Amino acid sequence: MSRRLIRLLPLLAVLSLITGATWFGCGAPAGRSGSNPGGGDGGDGGDGGGGNNDGTGQEGEGEGPIPLGEGEEGDGEEGEGEGEEGEGEGAEGEGEGPIDLDIEFGHCFIITSLQIDLNAGHDLNGDGVRDNKLGLLGLAVNGQIQAEIDSGKILLLADLRADDPVNNGPFPLKMYTGEDMDNDPSDNDSGEEELMVDIKSFDDDGNAIISFDGATLDDRRLNARTDRFPLPIPFDNPDGSSEVMEMTLFFTIFTGDVQGDFDALVNGNLGGAAREEDIWLALERFDPEGQYTDMAELFIVDPDIDTDDDGERDAFSIGISITAKSCEFSDEIAR
Repeated sequence: MSRRLIRLLPLLAVLSLITGATWFGCGAPAGRSGSNPGGGDGGDGGDGGGGNNDGTGQEGEGEGPIPLGEGEEGDGEEGEGEGEEGEGEGAEGEGEGPIDLDIEFGHCFIITSLQIDLNAGHDLNGDGVRDNKLGLLGLAVNGQIQAEIDSGKILLLADLRADDPVNNGPFPLKMYTGEDMDNDPSDNDSGEEELMVDIKSFDDDGNAIISFDGATLDDRRLNARTDRFPLPIPFDNPDGSSEVMEMTLFFTIFTGDVQGDFDALVNGNLGGAAREEDIWLALERFDPEGQYTDMAELFIVDPDIDTDDDGERDAFSIGISITAKSCEFSDEIAR
């Protein structure tokens, strides 16, 4: 990949809208800091009629500027009447706080570790070989990804709607972004932390955007597949703010081992394929000074997966290791 192509990244940003890459800022969700999420204020009272309402007369007229203290006070009349009291109640404010959504969650998990791993990945194209062309990318991004998870800036949740942790037939597995209700990330892996699911995790019909609809458990081994999986990639802006790019993984396979009575998920292995233009866009945003660009050009070559069945390989396979701990989901949904 030449540097000339890197200069075309603004164009690739437009192309990424077609492939599913979106941008959203990280930080406190809208409405959490508002002091009046419900009804508005009543109307203000009107002004009193005539004169000055503080009871003082108006200042006398003079010729030209008068130094402070030398002018005489005029004989203005005292203001009469009181301002009318505002009538009616303020209009109800638009909902900005938590909302209720009619969802019955299953066994809830928070992802405590997510790493691009050379030893992870799955066979995505059916040739019998594990695909993980981008395993080395973890050298550049794993540290920041884990720091963002530990700080609570990235909060990923899993919802296993299964009954038996050992053997269970097809069941839905949903994944969400979330919000820490106590804003204390240090206890997120306690096993009892209560978290809110973010409304952005659902489409307009209330369905989870990330969904494995035919997951199974076989001797505690989780197996799940989905065609598309939005993967969050964090980066820092020059002004100190943080953002996350959502990169779509295609042909995603997710496996892992359930411990105890849905107490934890270990040996998680997520494999999929990311399109080339999305990868370069993410790298440009993550590394604006080009510190890793030269290294990336050595191994982000020769895509190995065809995602649109046009006979041309347009994506790179990747493998991600995941660990998750049990948690509790609030009945309220964060905006």
